[in-house]
Amino acid sequence: MINNVLDVSGVQPITAAASDDARKIYCGGLCANVVLFTSQHRPAEDGYSEYETVLVYEHSGQVNCIIRLGESQLLTAATSDGVLLWDAEQVKVVGRFPLKHSTVCCLSLMTTADQGASTFLTGGNDGTIRLWDLRQPGTVVSQFESHESDVSCVRPLPNGLNFVSGSEDTAIHLYDLRTDIVLSRFSDPQPPPQMHSPEDEIGQITTQSDVVTAYQSASVCDIAVSASGRMLLSGCKDSGLYYWDLIQQDRCVHRETESGPVIRLAMSNQKHAVAMLTWDAKSRIRIMRPR
Repeated sequence: MINNVLDVSGVQPITAAASDDARKIYCGGLCANVVLFTSQHRPAEDGYSEYETVLVYEHSGQVNCIIRLGESQLLTAATSDGVLLWDAEQVKVVGRFPLKHSTVCCLSLMTTADQGASTFLTGGNDGTIRLWDLRQPGTVVSQFESHESDVSCVRPLPNGLNFVSGSEDTAIHLYDLRTDIVLSRFSDPQPPPQMHSPEDEIGQITTQSDVVTAYQSASVCDIAVSASGRMLLSGCKDSGLYYWDLIQQDRCVHRETESGPVIRLAMSNQKHAVAMLTWDAKSRIRIMRPR
């Protein structure tokens, strides 16, 4: 086994993207830069590989998102810059997608069979999702407004026409690119039941503020989409992993409790397994097969 160790402490990372062979890793974060690290060859008997800094893509603020567009282009989002389209090899900005009164919290490509990845979605801290066209920098194609708080994630469905979003307001919304309205809304986290006595079993008084705080902690951090696009998994700050059927709006079909807030989800290429990152004492990553 080759252990790949990459020290990115100087970047103070928030997000990263890698080439398919993991020889190139783009890392961005609090340092307001995206740094490209490339793998340096070492003999297999050494048991590890090394990465060194090759290029730096400078931004004006915290970098929240990075997406690779093949080998030659890069899409990044930063707090002060909006979204930037880069010529990755020339380290040159070739397209700007500015946001004057909002910060981009998440970024996702919309891929269709006939056009490929020509459009992308951004979720902002103003609760608004925006559709952009890579061929028309600077112009918003359409807006989708309905979330009451930061949009934490946006994920396309396999059909290329629909997408889902998750927010700090605990809700998941289903959209169609051809309309600007919410098709469905999913929100299952339930506040604790109202107290039946002024004091619980261990002698602690439950207040209404406790109920509200517990409910708000179910903010959606990330969403994973099944191969068919019908099933969703959402990871929340209440340590819950929720399973949703898009046909059933009223309640999630299954819920699992993890050891800490579920902050990242990623489906495997074959969509048969999901990787989950929980934020607890060990900040662990777990590979699981959905039931």
